[in-house]
Amino acid sequence: MTTAFGQGMPDQTTPPPGLRPSHTGLVNRRRASDADVAAEIIQFAIDGHFVISPTMARQGLSLRKERAWRLDRTPQPQADLSDSKRRAVLDAVFAWASSTTVRAGMRSSRRQARRLRSHLKSEAARAGVVRVTGLQKGASYALSGLGLVVFAALFVKIVTHGTWGPPLPVLFGISAITLLSGQFVTFPRATPQGVDAKAHLEGFARFLGSGDDRLLRGEDSSEVFVRYRPWAVASGQARQWCRTFAVASRRLPLNDPAFRRQWEQPLSWFRGGLVPEAAGDAGRRDVVYPGGLLSGGGGAAATTGDVGAALDAFAADLSDFVDDLVKDVGRAAKIDDSRNL
Repeated sequence: MTTAFGQGMPDQTTPPPGLRPSHTGLVNRRRASDADVAAEIIQFAIDGHFVISPTMARQGLSLRKERAWRLDRTPQPQADLSDSKRRAVLDAVFAWASSTTVRAGMRSSRRQARRLRSHLKSEAARAGVVRVTGLQKGASYALSGLGLVVFAALFVKIVTHGTWGPPLPVLFGISAITLLSGQFVTFPRATPQGVDAKAHLEGFARFLGSGDDRLLRGEDSSEVFVRYRPWAVASGQARQWCRTFAVASRRLPLNDPAFRRQWEQPLSWFRGGLVPEAAGDAGRRDVVYPGGLLSGGGGAAATTGDVGAALDAFAADLSDFVDDLVKDVGRAAKIDDSRNL
């Protein structure tokens, strides 16, 4: 297969061993991206730390309600979160209440998310896919120290109204350049293992975005879909992976209640799907499928038993949620960057 990534690299049906989905940006571009942080947020939900539901809410200073995503923290998650950096992000998302919106949660956790990005770089270095040399670290400390000294001189000159030394714009420019250079010199470099991991990740991303449903044909299709969901988010193939899952699931016996109950359980962390306003009878729950139907949200498919409509709605809502999540992670990071200047 010939792709934009390279010539003849085979698709991979599994992710590279020893890495997390949130390491994708560091392997591919040697920096943690907004999608990497979003992949960690998705993993929190999959592990049972909170449930995602569509809602209507005022965003920012707007007086008009618009579609948003509500996060409801669960008292007893399915998996413990032992990593302190990830625990800090999760706790910060729900810093003010056990229920919040995605936008509010990303803003309240922006500082912890910034620390998580640095933590991901350290994890990738320990995994051997990137490296930061001792010379780079020493140069970083030296440049950062020089930048702080120049900034202190700038502050003293402003306070004392001094006329000594270079003009204020020059001092400010020197301080900014040295501080930014101190961060830039620690930009990680790829290792031979990292080059192999990048080729593997590119092949896996192509598989997730190809529409190939070979892994989604069995009774465990929902488990496989959820397991690879964070990888699809981090690699930019979230929408196509959802679409492939929806199409493949149409061939499963979802009208069998016993099969359906077992199959839908891995999807219970996401309650999107069909909006109650679209339902002829929003209170009817005798037909249950994923997404909003799983949570009793109702919808046209709930009253008609239309499996295809339910699956399509689930896939569309989950894709929209991921798009909004990545955008809100990026907005929060920009706010944090501007306040640190």
